[in-house]
Amino acid sequence: MKVDDRSEIAEHFICQLWEKKYFSTIELQTINGQKVEVIAFGIRNYDAGPDFKNISIKLEDKIIQGDLEIHHAPEDWYQHKHHADPAYNNVILHLIIGEPFNREPAIRLNRNPILAEVFVNISEGEFLLLAKKYKLQFLSYSAKPGCLLSEKNSSEIIAVINYFSKERLYAKAERFREQHQSASLDQVLYLGIMEALGYSKNQIPFRALANLLPFEALMHEYFSCPDGDKLIQLQGLLLGAAGLLPSQDTSFDWKKIKDQDTQEFVPKLEKIWKKFSDRLGFGSMGKDEWLFFRLRPSNFPTRRIAGASLILQQFMIEGILHKVLRIVAGLKNNHQQLIKELENLFICKTEGYWATHYRLEEKPPELSGEKTVTLVGADRAKEIVVNIILPVLISYANESEDSKLKIKILQIYQEYPKGSQNSVAKKMINLLFNDDPSEKKPINTAAKQQGLMHLYKLYCRRTECDRCRKEWEMI
Repeated sequence: MKVDDRSEIAEHFICQLWEKKYFSTIELQTINGQKVEVIAFGIRNYDAGPDFKNISIKLEDKIIQGDLEIHHAPEDWYQHKHHADPAYNNVILHLIIGEPFNREPAIRLNRNPILAEVFVNISEGEFLLLAKKYKLQFLSYSAKPGCLLSEKNSSEIIAVINYFSKERLYAKAERFREQHQSASLDQVLYLGIMEALGYSKNQIPFRALANLLPFEALMHEYFSCPDGDKLIQLQGLLLGAAGLLPSQDTSFDWKKIKDQDTQEFVPKLEKIWKKFSDRLGFGSMGKDEWLFFRLRPSNFPTRRIAGASLILQQFMIEGILHKVLRIVAGLKNNHQQLIKELENLFICKTEGYWATHYRLEEKPPELSGEKTVTLVGADRAKEIVVNIILPVLISYANESEDSKLKIKILQIYQEYPKGSQNSVAKKMINLLFNDDPSEKKPINTAAKQQGLMHLYKLYCRRTECDRCRKEWEMI
């Protein structure tokens, strides 16, 4: 049996080896061949974020301080969404347990690669010898560790999930509060919405676009153009700042474009961007920052940016926060209608040029069958409301000391219908409940799904069963 076959136990084991300073006894080398020496082993982090904080390493002749993250495969960095989490911006050492192979270092949210990515291959025999030598505490090899919470009855499990669902909501609200220290709440909301529109593959460039072209700048430009041109104004600015206009692609051959819609639409976008960038000396992102490869054409970032323009146009007059607050205030106790109206703010049907095009080029002949595909669909709209709108409103209610608003948002959150189950939620449901389908029915709200996510990320992913137990025993 390989170490990777019991990934969760192995990570716990590797963390103990790190604490025992085992990695100062072996030679470490990055995937680029640079020598790494551990100077200080830092402090184990039992909260969300990297596995160890405040480590020091010597990389060639340079001493570097930062954090450590441990994985069993390099792609775990992206699967666990660390590339989109500012908590991991200070990771300097990515320790991977397994066979080494050449690859590009993982990228952090600040768009910089991790300085040292190191593979350490530990065989089964070495694993057993090291466990004995360092007197490590780890769970049985032969069976998956039992979950103490799963031994409780269904109502007790649901009570714990409800508790952690609130904890997750408050944790997000706190992160948004921190962002509000240096940006308006409209900008905070705009950043969150744009990042969500990046889905799993383009979150980083979407957030970079929102930072490059702030919400207040979009509002200013929106009001400076004639009424009939306002939507195309937003699209020209966003696509230009993203670096996705044909004029920004050196390989683009305009002479090959025979599609009349593109011939009419693109020059308008180009004119808008040129006027704006020339006036302000405004730079743009690079096309290579965006991922198109292995995406369905209907998910291309050009279409998501078009969707963003339709979403943002609704907020240009009042701002995002004020419009959302007006909707919340207008529907006092009709929570289901309120949820529907909030979600409708972020659902965009295809229209105009984007009903027949994936990007700014020839019309693809196969698109005729996809005319009903939305630019932004209902599932994504639900995620934006649950993960961004409601936490920001909680943060706003706390800041403005509006207890009635806070109670109302909590009620909406707890009643919010569940979304599609992701792999983590499915895994947690299977872990906590038996095979009887009736036992799984209580996971019927988005809040409970959020509670499962919080349990997994804080405890289950790291097999911190004792800490988890101590937490829910106090509930």
